Amino acid sequence: MHTLSKLGKLTKWLAIGLIILAIVIAISAKIKHYQRFKDNNEYRGADIVNNSQFLDNYQKIYPSPDFKNWETSKNWQGWSPAQSMWYYNATQGSDLLPYDFFLSLEQSNSQSLFRDNQHIDQFRYIPQQKTKLNPDALPLGMVKDEYQNKSYLGFTCAACHTSQIVYQDTAIRIDGGPAMANMDGFMRELEVALSMTLNSAEKQQRFVERVLALDINYDNKTAIVKDLAFYQLQISLYNYINTSDTHTDTLG
Repeated sequence: MHTLSKLGKLTKWLAIGLIILAIVIAISAKIKHYQRFKDNNEYRGADIVNNSQFLDNYQKIYPSPDFKNWETSKNWQGWSPAQSMWYYNATQGSDLLPYDFFLSLEQSNSQSLFRDNQHIDQFRYIPQQKTKLNPDALPLGMVKDEYQNKSYLGFTCAACHTSQIVYQDTAIRIDGGPAMANMDGFMRELEVALSMTLNSAEKQQRFVERVLALDINYDNKTAIVKDLAFYQLQISLYNYINTSDTHTDTLG
Protein backbone atom coordinates (compact mmCIF):
# COMPACT_ATOMS: atom_id res chain seq x y z
CA MET A 1 0.00 0.00 0.00
CA HIS A 2 2.85 2.35 0.84
CA THR A 3 4.37 1.76 -2.61
CA LEU A 4 1.01 2.40 -4.27
CA SER A 5 0.66 5.64 -2.31
CA LYS A 6 4.08 6.82 -3.49
CA LEU A 7 3.19 5.86 -7.04
CA GLY A 8 -0.08 7.79 -6.77
CA LYS A 9 1.71 10.93 -5.57
CA LEU A 10 4.33 10.58 -8.32
CA THR A 11 1.60 10.26 -10.93
CA LYS A 12 -0.16 13.30 -9.50
CA TRP A 13 2.97 15.47 -9.62
CA LEU A 14 3.81 14.16 -13.09
CA ALA A 15 0.36 15.21 -14.30
CA ILE A 16 0.78 18.64 -12.72
CA GLY A 17 4.21 18.94 -14.35
CA LEU A 18 2.78 18.07 -17.76
CA ILE A 19 0.00 20.63 -17.35
CA ILE A 20 2.53 23.33 -16.43
CA LEU A 21 4.70 22.35 -19.42
CA ALA A 22 1.68 22.56 -21.73
CA ILE A 23 0.86 26.04 -20.39
CA VAL A 24 4.46 27.21 -20.91
CA ILE A 25 4.48 25.86 -24.49
CA ALA A 26 1.16 27.56 -25.22
CA ILE A 27 2.38 30.91 -23.85
CA SER A 28 5.63 30.58 -25.79
CA ALA A 29 3.73 29.85 -29.01
CA LYS A 30 1.50 32.86 -28.38
CA ILE A 31 4.53 35.10 -27.87
CA LYS A 32 6.18 33.79 -31.04
CA HIS A 33 2.95 34.36 -32.95
CA TYR A 34 2.78 37.93 -31.66
CA GLN A 35 6.41 38.58 -32.54
CA ARG A 36 5.87 37.18 -36.03
CA PHE A 37 2.97 39.52 -36.76
CA LYS A 38 4.00 42.53 -34.67
CA ASP A 39 4.65 44.75 -37.70
CA ASN A 40 1.21 46.12 -38.49
CA ASN A 41 2.31 48.96 -40.76
CA GLU A 42 -0.84 50.15 -42.51
CA TYR A 43 1.08 51.07 -45.67
CA ARG A 44 2.76 47.65 -45.81
CA GLY A 45 6.06 49.47 -45.45
CA ALA A 46 5.80 51.14 -48.85
CA ASP A 47 7.95 54.21 -49.39
CA ILE A 48 6.96 57.10 -51.66
CA VAL A 49 8.94 57.23 -54.93
CA ASN A 50 9.32 60.57 -56.73
CA ASN A 51 12.30 59.98 -59.00
CA SER A 52 11.95 56.54 -60.56
CA GLN A 53 13.94 56.20 -63.76
CA PHE A 54 11.03 54.15 -65.13
CA LEU A 55 8.71 57.19 -64.81
CA ASP A 56 6.28 55.39 -62.53
CA ASN A 57 6.48 57.79 -59.60
CA TYR A 58 3.68 57.63 -57.06
CA GLN A 59 2.30 59.63 -54.17
CA LYS A 60 -0.32 57.18 -52.89
CA ILE A 61 -0.25 53.56 -51.73
CA TYR A 62 -3.08 51.09 -52.13
CA PRO A 63 -4.31 49.64 -49.87
CA SER A 64 -3.79 52.22 -47.12
CA PRO A 65 -5.77 54.34 -44.65
CA ASP A 66 -5.69 57.17 -47.21
CA PHE A 67 -8.51 55.51 -49.15
CA LYS A 68 -12.12 55.87 -48.03
CA ASN A 69 -12.74 52.14 -48.30
CA TRP A 70 -9.86 51.31 -45.95
CA GLU A 71 -11.97 49.20 -43.58
CA THR A 72 -12.99 46.87 -46.39
CA SER A 73 -9.68 46.90 -48.26
CA LYS A 74 -7.16 46.53 -45.43
CA ASN A 75 -7.43 42.76 -45.83
CA TRP A 76 -6.55 43.26 -49.50
CA GLN A 77 -6.28 39.85 -51.22
CA GLY A 78 -7.17 38.29 -47.86
CA TRP A 79 -3.87 39.43 -46.33
CA SER A 80 -3.75 41.84 -43.41
CA PRO A 81 -0.91 44.40 -43.29
CA ALA A 82 0.78 42.39 -40.53
CA GLN A 83 0.69 39.21 -42.63
CA SER A 84 2.20 41.04 -45.60
CA MET A 85 4.96 42.51 -43.44
CA TRP A 86 5.83 39.09 -42.04
CA TYR A 87 5.98 37.65 -45.57
CA TYR A 88 8.30 40.43 -46.74
CA ASN A 89 10.69 40.05 -43.80
CA ALA A 90 10.69 36.33 -42.91
CA THR A 91 14.30 35.21 -43.28
CA GLN A 92 14.88 32.01 -45.24
CA GLY A 93 18.62 31.45 -44.85
CA SER A 94 19.74 33.15 -48.06
CA ASP A 95 23.05 34.50 -46.76
CA LEU A 96 24.31 36.46 -49.74
CA LEU A 97 26.67 38.89 -48.04
CA PRO A 98 27.68 40.01 -44.53
CA TYR A 99 25.00 42.43 -43.38
CA ASP A 100 27.39 45.27 -42.61
CA PHE A 101 29.01 44.82 -46.04
CA PHE A 102 25.69 45.51 -47.77
CA LEU A 103 24.95 48.52 -45.58
CA SER A 104 28.44 49.97 -46.19
CA LEU A 105 29.13 49.16 -49.85
CA GLU A 106 29.38 52.03 -52.33
CA GLN A 107 28.22 51.93 -55.93
CA SER A 108 30.98 51.03 -58.37
CA ASN A 109 31.13 54.47 -60.02
CA SER A 110 30.35 56.83 -57.14
CA GLN A 111 30.50 57.31 -53.40
CA SER A 112 26.74 56.84 -53.08
CA LEU A 113 25.73 53.69 -51.26
CA PHE A 114 24.83 50.60 -53.26
CA ARG A 115 21.62 50.29 -51.26
CA ASP A 116 20.46 53.82 -52.12
CA ASN A 117 16.82 53.71 -53.23
CA GLN A 118 17.51 55.36 -56.59
CA HIS A 119 20.14 52.72 -57.31
CA ILE A 120 17.95 49.87 -56.12
CA ASP A 121 15.14 51.20 -58.34
CA GLN A 122 17.35 50.50 -61.37
CA PHE A 123 16.90 46.79 -60.66
CA ARG A 124 13.16 47.19 -59.96
CA TYR A 125 13.37 46.13 -56.34
CA ILE A 126 10.72 47.94 -54.29
CA PRO A 127 11.89 50.57 -51.77
CA GLN A 128 10.53 50.21 -48.25
CA GLN A 129 10.51 52.55 -45.27
CA LYS A 130 11.72 51.72 -41.75
CA THR A 131 9.28 49.51 -39.84
CA LYS A 132 9.42 47.19 -36.82
CA LEU A 133 10.58 44.18 -38.85
CA ASN A 134 12.69 46.27 -41.20
CA PRO A 135 14.56 48.81 -39.04
CA ASP A 136 17.20 49.53 -41.72
CA ALA A 137 14.66 50.19 -44.49
CA LEU A 138 15.92 47.39 -46.72
CA PRO A 139 14.29 46.95 -50.14
CA LEU A 140 11.31 44.62 -50.17
CA GLY A 141 12.43 40.99 -50.06
CA MET A 142 15.87 41.69 -48.60
CA VAL A 143 16.35 40.76 -44.97
CA LYS A 144 18.83 40.39 -42.14
CA ASP A 145 19.59 36.79 -41.20
CA GLU A 146 21.51 35.47 -38.19
CA TYR A 147 23.67 32.38 -38.73
CA GLN A 148 26.43 31.04 -36.46
CA ASN A 149 26.70 34.32 -34.56
CA LYS A 150 27.07 36.38 -37.71
CA SER A 151 24.62 38.70 -39.49
CA TYR A 152 23.99 38.40 -43.22
CA LEU A 153 21.92 40.04 -45.95
CA GLY A 154 19.76 37.66 -47.93
CA PHE A 155 16.72 37.42 -50.18
CA THR A 156 13.27 36.16 -49.20
CA CYS A 157 10.57 34.71 -51.46
CA ALA A 158 8.97 38.16 -51.46
CA ALA A 159 11.88 39.60 -53.47
CA CYS A 160 10.76 37.64 -56.54
CA HIS A 161 7.09 37.19 -55.67
CA THR A 162 5.73 40.65 -54.87
CA SER A 163 4.40 42.96 -57.57
CA GLN A 164 3.72 46.67 -57.49
CA ILE A 165 1.76 48.25 -60.30
CA VAL A 166 1.56 52.03 -60.59
CA TYR A 167 -1.69 53.43 -61.94
CA GLN A 168 -1.66 57.21 -62.38
CA ASP A 169 -0.11 58.30 -59.05
CA THR A 170 -1.05 55.22 -56.98
CA ALA A 171 1.14 52.18 -56.30
CA ILE A 172 -0.93 49.01 -55.99
CA ARG A 173 0.79 46.23 -54.05
CA ILE A 174 0.12 42.62 -55.16
CA ASP A 175 1.44 40.09 -52.66
CA GLY A 176 2.51 36.82 -54.23
CA GLY A 177 2.56 38.30 -57.72
CA PRO A 178 5.63 38.07 -60.00
CA ALA A 179 8.22 40.76 -59.35
CA MET A 180 9.70 42.83 -62.16
CA ALA A 181 13.12 42.74 -60.50
CA ASN A 182 16.32 42.29 -62.49
CA MET A 183 18.26 39.97 -60.19
CA ASP A 184 20.95 39.24 -62.80
CA GLY A 185 21.68 42.94 -63.18
CA PHE A 186 21.71 43.35 -59.41
CA MET A 187 24.21 40.51 -58.96
CA ARG A 188 26.48 41.71 -61.78
CA GLU A 189 26.57 45.25 -60.41
CA LEU A 190 27.16 43.88 -56.90
CA GLU A 191 30.21 42.02 -58.22
CA VAL A 192 31.58 45.19 -59.84
CA ALA A 193 30.98 47.24 -56.68
CA LEU A 194 32.82 44.65 -54.56
CA SER A 195 35.69 44.52 -57.07
CA MET A 196 36.08 48.29 -57.12
CA THR A 197 36.03 48.40 -53.32
CA LEU A 198 38.65 45.67 -53.14
CA ASN A 199 40.97 47.33 -55.65
CA SER A 200 40.55 51.02 -54.84
CA ALA A 201 42.43 52.20 -51.75
CA GLU A 202 40.05 55.14 -51.23
CA LYS A 203 36.87 53.09 -51.59
CA GLN A 204 38.27 50.34 -49.43
CA GLN A 205 39.19 52.76 -46.64
CA ARG A 206 35.72 54.32 -46.59
CA PHE A 207 34.17 50.85 -46.68
CA VAL A 208 36.29 49.60 -43.77
CA GLU A 209 35.48 52.68 -41.69
CA ARG A 210 31.74 52.21 -42.24
CA VAL A 211 31.86 48.50 -41.39
CA LEU A 212 33.82 49.09 -38.20
CA ALA A 213 31.47 51.91 -37.17
CA LEU A 214 28.47 49.58 -37.47
CA ASP A 215 30.13 47.11 -35.05
CA ILE A 216 28.07 44.14 -36.26
CA ASN A 217 30.44 41.42 -37.49
CA TYR A 218 33.96 42.87 -37.50
CA ASP A 219 36.41 44.60 -35.18
CA ASN A 220 39.52 44.86 -37.38
CA LYS A 221 40.50 45.82 -40.92
CA THR A 222 42.36 42.59 -41.72
CA ALA A 223 39.25 40.44 -41.26
CA ILE A 224 37.14 42.87 -43.30
CA VAL A 225 39.52 42.91 -46.28
CA LYS A 226 39.90 39.13 -46.16
CA ASP A 227 36.14 38.60 -46.30
CA LEU A 228 35.76 41.33 -48.92
CA ALA A 229 38.04 39.30 -51.22
CA PHE A 230 36.15 36.10 -50.36
CA TYR A 231 32.70 37.47 -51.14
CA GLN A 232 33.90 39.26 -54.26
CA LEU A 233 35.14 35.91 -55.56
CA GLN A 234 31.98 34.11 -54.47
CA ILE A 235 29.67 36.59 -56.22
CA SER A 236 31.95 36.54 -59.28
CA LEU A 237 31.75 32.73 -59.48
CA TYR A 238 27.98 32.84 -59.08
CA ASN A 239 27.69 35.27 -61.98
CA TYR A 240 30.09 33.26 -64.15
CA ILE A 241 28.22 30.00 -63.59
CA ASN A 242 24.85 31.64 -64.25
CA THR A 243 25.89 33.68 -67.29
CA SER A 244 23.46 33.34 -70.20
CA ASP A 245 24.32 33.51 -73.89
CA THR A 246 21.17 35.58 -74.40
CA HIS A 247 22.00 39.28 -74.42
CA THR A 248 18.92 40.88 -72.93
CA ASP A 249 20.08 44.39 -73.77
CA THR A 250 19.63 43.64 -77.50
CA LEU A 251 16.08 42.31 -77.21
CA GLY A 252 13.37 44.58 -78.59
